[in-house]
Amino acid sequence: MQKHTLVSARIIETNIKLQVMKLLKAVQYELGYTELKQINAGKSPFITQHIIPPAHRFGQAAIPAVLIGFYSYSQSGITAAANVLQKPLPFNWISELFNNATPDLLVRIATYAQVQHPESFLLSRLQDIAYEVIRSIKKHLGPRAKPLNVRQYLATQKKDILKYLPSALSLDILLNDPSLCTTVASQEKPQNLHYILGDNFPGTIH
Repeated sequence: MQKHTLVSARIIETNIKLQVMKLLKAVQYELGYTELKQINAGKSPFITQHIIPPAHRFGQAAIPAVLIGFYSYSQSGITAAANVLQKPLPFNWISELFNNATPDLLVRIATYAQVQHPESFLLSRLQDIAYEVIRSIKKHLGPRAKPLNVRQYLATQKKDILKYLPSALSLDILLNDPSLCTTVASQEKPQNLHYILGDNFPGTIH
């Protein structure tokens, strides 16, 4: 009876944690990014990218994009979810999450953020976000977490993440998942890769 009670208590505790913690907020805070804005908030007026200051647009695009990448990856199977818990770092998580779509992702994020940086620099920043996502997931779920817990947790976070994801990134198309579609009045099409990933840009991307 006591063992059953302990198991039930752990299940309740896990469920409470799943409901309370917003992964996007945790990652944004731990990495020191400016607080993200809800862009796609149901029927509420959305905040277009033109209202978000240029210096804040990289985080606005990159953090939810990486999080959605982890969501999509974890839902693809138990093995993928297990990798989130077990893959040793360093590991090229961005390529793992987005595969051949990685260059396109960089273009979309750079276009939205209006930055021109080398591809290697942008990848490094996205990789930092990926590492923090993993750290936050492990911290939140605890040392006894199972792959199923990862899948469930990221599934509970999906709705919240999509509120912040710029539609201009078109991740529903990039990841071939219509459930990731977010609707805004207009979208900017990605520009030429060579133009976007230029070496000289005076601004910052926080």
